[in-house]
Amino acid sequence: LLCCAGAIYTDSHKFFDLMPAMFFMAVCLIPMIRNSYKHMVQYMALSLVNFMLLWAFMHLGWILKMEHGVYVTIYIIFLTEIFENVYLRVSRHFKKIKIVSELTPKRSLEGYVAGAVVTLLVAFGLKDILPFPQYWWMLGCACFIFGSTGDTVLVVIRRDLGIKIYGSFVVGRGDFFTRIERLVFVAPACYYVIEYLQ
Repeated sequence: LLCCAGAIYTDSHKFFDLMPAMFFMAVCLIPMIRNSYKHMVQYMALSLVNFMLLWAFMHLGWILKMEHGVYVTIYIIFLTEIFENVYLRVSRHFKKIKIVSELTPKRSLEGYVAGAVVTLLVAFGLKDILPFPQYWWMLGCACFIFGSTGDTVLVVIRRDLGIKIYGSFVVGRGDFFTRIERLVFVAPACYYVIEYLQ
């Protein structure tokens, strides 16, 4: 992760893109170094998933380095939070059509649609802070499509490992890590949308 941060700091795109392959090779050496095979597949798989999630999140660093990147980052984080909160609030009251009931019973199709509509309305209302205001809808769509994906994927991992959320480090619902997990897929999606626009 320090190497990834260094790559972002020095604008080494190729080195940053190489990091997952390098990490994979390093993780594959661990059973040989430890001279053990017990539970190594699980450890290696969890290490790779963990690294990939954090590597994806670090795309926010590339966005921050862009011109007006701070405004774009605030825009993305705000839209992702708006979507998630509307999604959960509406799902609490309207839950006729469940989407992923086995993973998280609190989410419904009605909540997802309401969250998407409100997110796009807010994205349109705040488009003037973007350096490319005509493409507000692309970032809005990336935030509501990939925001829910990141949250659901982390729920799967957490539940499978028997991990619960501990404490509230941020005022309101959830903790600090729930804020990060929503951005795991949003960050690279928005980064590549912006790269495409440029």
